[in-house]
Amino acid sequence: MKRLLSYILITLNLLCMPVWASNTTENNFQEKCTQAAQELFELGIIRGDENGNLRTNDYLTRAEFSAVLARVLKLSSDKFTTEFTDVSENHWANNYINVIETNGYMKGYPDGTFRPNANILFEEAVSALVRILGYDKSVEKNGGYPWGTLLTAAEIGITHKTDISKGELLTRGMLSQIILNALYISPSGAADIEGVLIDIACPNVFFVSPDGSDENEGSYIKPWKTFKKAAETLKTGQTAIFEDGKYNETQSSVIFKTENITLKSRNQFGAVIIFSSEEDANIIIPSESKGVSIKNFDFSKNTKGSALIKNEGTGLRILGNKIANNIRITDCEQVVVERNLFEGAGIILGNSKEVFVAGNEFENPVTYSLYADNTNTDLMIYNNIFLNDSHKTEAAIFMDNRKKQSEFSVSHCAIWNNVIACKGEGELENGILFGSVKNSKIFNNVVCGAETGIAFYDSQSENIVLRNNIFAKTEGDAYAFYQGIRGFDSDYNLFDDAFPETKENNSYFDVAEFINDEKDWHITSDSRAMHTGEVVLDKFKGYSGKVFDLDLSDRDGVFPGDQPNIGAFQNVLDPSEKTIFTVPSDMERFEPKGKVLLEENFNRISKEDWEERMGVWRVEAGV
Repeated sequence: MKRLLSYILITLNLLCMPVWASNTTENNFQEKCTQAAQELFELGIIRGDENGNLRTNDYLTRAEFSAVLARVLKLSSDKFTTEFTDVSENHWANNYINVIETNGYMKGYPDGTFRPNANILFEEAVSALVRILGYDKSVEKNGGYPWGTLLTAAEIGITHKTDISKGELLTRGMLSQIILNALYISPSGAADIEGVLIDIACPNVFFVSPDGSDENEGSYIKPWKTFKKAAETLKTGQTAIFEDGKYNETQSSVIFKTENITLKSRNQFGAVIIFSSEEDANIIIPSESKGVSIKNFDFSKNTKGSALIKNEGTGLRILGNKIANNIRITDCEQVVVERNLFEGAGIILGNSKEVFVAGNEFENPVTYSLYADNTNTDLMIYNNIFLNDSHKTEAAIFMDNRKKQSEFSVSHCAIWNNVIACKGEGELENGILFGSVKNSKIFNNVVCGAETGIAFYDSQSENIVLRNNIFAKTEGDAYAFYQGIRGFDSDYNLFDDAFPETKENNSYFDVAEFINDEKDWHITSDSRAMHTGEVVLDKFKGYSGKVFDLDLSDRDGVFPGDQPNIGAFQNVLDPSEKTIFTVPSDMERFEPKGKVLLEENFNRISKEDWEERMGVWRVEAGV
């Protein structure tokens, strides 16, 4: 009777736990699994296929799981005599399977088989991890396998952030999440392992905590304390993971001293780095420090010093950070600045090449979000949002050669899939301001609310292609030439309360129809911009002749298909929804003789009003 009652209580506990009744959607859970897999890949615990794909939705076999466990535990993979009738000595996982079985972490079946190609169940994988961590007695106390195993796993945190049920086949992504959880769990006194799994599995990974000490060894149990210690101590190929909390960096500037190292916050924005130094830059990456990666930090509390980062090193990666002071990139190449949030700050480029600025959000820069001067080549700027709603700025993107230090400010630049928007109290003189820019393409962008969309302030710019852009609500011109330009090719753009300086044969004057003019600049399904753009080549020949493959998917990861939209690619409305109105198919493309005027200013109109307003556009000749 007591045993039956125990099983009933265990089952009720499990049914009430978040692991079984998660409020997250399936997509959110899959995203977490994908992120966990990426983290394990970076730590070297799991491997991709021959093409580098992690295949997180693929089911995992018992043989594959054995290999992962052996890598985590750093167990010897010396030649083993097989113990199972269905695992030959030539089987790719023979050594992994037998070393895991010998150590008692997985078991075969009573018939003498291991079933290496069978997909592993959730509870089987969890059971192995519970054994490794030494919680066998807890399993017995909770009722034995499988329910006692699952309850113990939930209690110690192995199944944290999961939404998986007993009997469910385990995918590579699901495994990544439970392995990632297990890496940081303290083993019981009965475990065969010494220390936490992360220190065993990843000897090149070090830890930093606000409660640590720079006199420590940098392990998970004895972490360092400061950003400076990690940056100046790591050796080539090593990583430092920062726990959540505030790090008050009272020392002078942090100067990186080696190459190919990574500093990352374990949780995005969880580690808040606060520099008190008023030196020229808080973080200095000299030319000999190549391949530095800085990920997921909150640097937004830094206001001292003229720059957060001063970089001269090749291969810098600045990924997923919150930043409130400028980043200066000078005399370097192959730099990636991706998925960061810039608050009142931006990027300053000088004499650099192969710089990728992608997926960032720039909010209310003091001067410019992106400034480039003095011979920059092969810049790729895409999927960013540039937003100003608080004060006046000259330009979101400024490529400047007023100092005449070189023949051009930028050559061979591609700018695509960006949103540049001004609203509220903000004033934006120019969406993009060009000086001495050459051989560049600007396509599939949205510029909304700027006084001028794109301005060329000197006569030195040449060979500029403008395609598939939306210019909306500009007070002046959609684009303007203050001193002329050589080789300007503009077409297939949409102008909403905005006017070009040149004739375009295949462009539209129409209401852009954004989802929300204030915060969502995707186009709706009834926009004239849907499927009316020009197909843009997916390859871009750089300054030195190198060919770059352009990532033409939009900021939500959607590829445009054969006939791209003008402006933002994705149509986020459900196609089954009834639209406000359908644009008449016979509406003529604009063939200007002079300046186009609106008889009245309107943004959205109903279907009933549309027919009455067919004549609202008129051409005033001779202007």
